[in-house]
Amino acid sequence: MRNVTVDAHRAHPRERILHDARRGVRARIEGSDRERLRAQNGPMQVRFARHTDRLDEIVRFYRDDLGLPVRGEFRDHAGYYGVFFDLPGTGAHLEFTSGAGQAAPTPDPESLLVLYLDDAELQRTAARLAGRETTPTNPYWQQNAWA
Repeated sequence: MRNVTVDAHRAHPRERILHDARRGVRARIEGSDRERLRAQNGPMQVRFARHTDRLDEIVRFYRDDLGLPVRGEFRDHAGYYGVFFDLPGTGAHLEFTSGAGQAAPTPDPESLLVLYLDDAELQRTAARLAGRETTPTNPYWQQNAWA
């Protein structure tokens, strides 16, 4: 379990600074943004985080090819670089980081991120990705990837 604390003494009254003692990372969360998310999504939000050695490629894929909105990014924060993407309609975010001398985990063909798109968005995305399709290793996804 990670040791995450809130430093309210040095923060503006409508802002909190989160400090992750294990990584020495601080992140500012604006009070109005936090309140808006809570009103939309309830008392809990989710962010999926993944470290990578290919941050620029990943940004181009999720932002340009899939059209996910960039929620924020950071550069050279204690040696880390990162970007946050909204997953529209879910209240969840994707975070990708690189740097700080940390190698990315070895990819596994069963580690999937499955996005469900409505028919119109699926057609637009498929057109943008035409010619770059891959075949999943899992037979279920081989049969149902476009279902």
